[in-house]
Amino acid sequence: MKSKFLHVFFFIILNSACFGQNLTKTKKIIFKYSKGFSSLNSAGEYDKEEILEFIPISNDIFKRKILSIRRKYVYNPKTQKNDILVVDSTSKIDKKNISFDSFQNLIIQLNSNKDNFDLKNLIPNLSQISKREVISMAKQIDKLYFFVDDDNGKIDEFGKERIKKIRNYVKLDSFILGFKPTIESSLVVVDAWNTLRITFIEQTDTIEYRFQFYSLLGQPITKIINNDYTKEENFINIDILNLIKNFLSRKSIIKEAISFERFKEAYISWYINEKIWDK
Repeated sequence: MKSKFLHVFFFIILNSACFGQNLTKTKKIIFKYSKGFSSLNSAGEYDKEEILEFIPISNDIFKRKILSIRRKYVYNPKTQKNDILVVDSTSKIDKKNISFDSFQNLIIQLNSNKDNFDLKNLIPNLSQISKREVISMAKQIDKLYFFVDDDNGKIDEFGKERIKKIRNYVKLDSFILGFKPTIESSLVVVDAWNTLRITFIEQTDTIEYRFQFYSLLGQPITKIINNDYTKEENFINIDILNLIKNFLSRKSIIKEAISFERFKEAYISWYINEKIWDK
């Protein structure tokens, strides 16, 4: 039994060392999710953040602290502008403990370029598309007329056939091929943000993994060590998204960002706009 324990222990340390990360030297792990836009002082909420801090309280347990922040501008009668900044925040340390092994599994995935943004690996993560979802998307993009009769406004036979194709993920392979991310390029968005950063703060190094969710499923993921952006590395691994769920609270806003539902919505929109007339 002792020999087996030592073997497992050294295996864990060896894997951490290979990736330049060692959980035994980790002081704090931070998940920071931020979504918003440059409001130019327009009224209303413009930014929301969720910050999860995981702090080691023993050799094999991390305690979770949750901080939620929302920012908005409201009208100022003195200046007659929307220049009063309101910041609402809540903070709590909950009862959720995360094991050493859970973070070890996360590190392994965060250092694995699987290039698995493909049909085989995506299909198991996609739920069935409903008729309501198709119609809802058609309304959002002002293309409902592709599905309904001009005279009575009801779904016609052509509409039923088109809905059936979408529900069956017709041409999903073409959609994936067209939007397949590469490690050579990443999306740059100006005046808006939808980003998750997972940061390991160690005794000597800080290692950050960034997910930009204006790209499908936040791919590619970017790894940055000690804020040296000249040496950042990109990789693709959609398996991480399901793994991240294990670290989140029940009401976490991060769940929506990492959900494969966003991928499904993008496919529906793409099919309506690009492939609705295909045979």
